[in-house]
Amino acid sequence: MLSGYFGKLLLAPVNRFSILMGTLLTSGTRALLQVVVIVAMAMAMAFGVSFKGGLLGLVAIIVAAPVFGIATACIGLIIALRTKSVQMTQNSWLMFMPLAFLTTAFMPKEFLTGWFKWAVTVNPVDYVLVGVRTIIIDGWEWESILPGLWVLSAITVIMLTAATWTHRRATA
Repeated sequence: MLSGYFGKLLLAPVNRFSILMGTLLTSGTRALLQVVVIVAMAMAMAFGVSFKGGLLGLVAIIVAAPVFGIATACIGLIIALRTKSVQMTQNSWLMFMPLAFLTTAFMPKEFLTGWFKWAVTVNPVDYVLVGVRTIIIDGWEWESILPGLWVLSAITVIMLTAATWTHRRATA
């Protein structure tokens, strides 16, 4: 933004939507590579993790990670396009940190109380996490997987729509 690189991209004879999607697909690819490494390590004999969801479960997890990565990358992209500030964009990950910690990753929901239990209940990241964890630990228990699938789909559609709208306004 400060160097004028984005302005130079806009002058290039390419579809402006491809600039947006290229950025988002880069984030999705990073998430894909990370989940492949994590799954490969988990499947190694040293860790002994067994996936109850089977091969289809592994594929579902490997597909869900880049989709979630793209959805969350939209937040940083929207902040970058709205603020045009490198510092704000680089610090946008701070918005995601509370969402990552306010989940059942560290303690089962039945042990939570008060505001923390409420925050976990309304946190969309927890639904996605529970869905993925269910595929790994319990297999195909749809009552836990479907809410995560719906939330992931909704977040992705909403964030892609918002990022596209913001991108169009910023490049008009």
